[in-house]
Amino acid sequence: MKILAIECSTETASAAITEDRELIGVYTKNAGRTHSEKLLPMIDELLNSYSLKIDDLDLLACTAGPGSFTGIRIGVSTIKGLAFAKNKPCIGISSLEALAYGFDNFPEECIIVPSIDARRGNIYNAVFSAENGRPPKRLCDDRLISASKLTEELTNFNQKAVLCGDGSKTIEKITAEDKGRYINIVKAPPTLLYPNAYAAALCALEKYSDGRFVSDKELSPIYLRPTQAERELCVKND
Repeated sequence: MKILAIECSTETASAAITEDRELIGVYTKNAGRTHSEKLLPMIDELLNSYSLKIDDLDLLACTAGPGSFTGIRIGVSTIKGLAFAKNKPCIGISSLEALAYGFDNFPEECIIVPSIDARRGNIYNAVFSAENGRPPKRLCDDRLISASKLTEELTNFNQKAVLCGDGSKTIEKITAEDKGRYINIVKAPPTLLYPNAYAAALCALEKYSDGRFVSDKELSPIYLRPTQAERELCVKND
């Protein structure tokens, strides 16, 4: 099965093509939130590099949130458009779960702590476990939580907690104040720290195998909180 997966829920834009679990090619840019300009050219270049067309693909996937509202909309809209044009099945993946899947087959037992900056001391977060080379196992739902509350939660785990995602910077500021207390909270290596579409493709493959795919009409963003426009409308109505 050939999969095109894209990730643009943060400042990183990434596209990958896989065949089953094998990586065919990946293209990643960490160049700020310019996804509307860069994403489609990245996909085109990636396909052309391997003499592929959308018709050759079996599944289209994207990270559907949480994260940057603009990035999520761009990613979801791109996959919806491609899926509609070619009548392809698609899958929306949690951006936090995609981060965790960077640790797929990780050789060490640990707690994986993906987090995405939600500003004002808050982060989007979920917690997973990595167990002896198996796919990550979800321990809680995606959520919006304060960095300080999450950091306290992590002290209750007896295993090493590995931080990944741009929200880890906020947690690191807290742990730096008392490193002795937070000795089990560590930062992921650079290759696993930020999102990449190959991890999203691995996650999509597992969900497809379980029958959890949708049509382009059913694919929708995952925001976890109201958009700024919705918040401003509520204030205006009050």
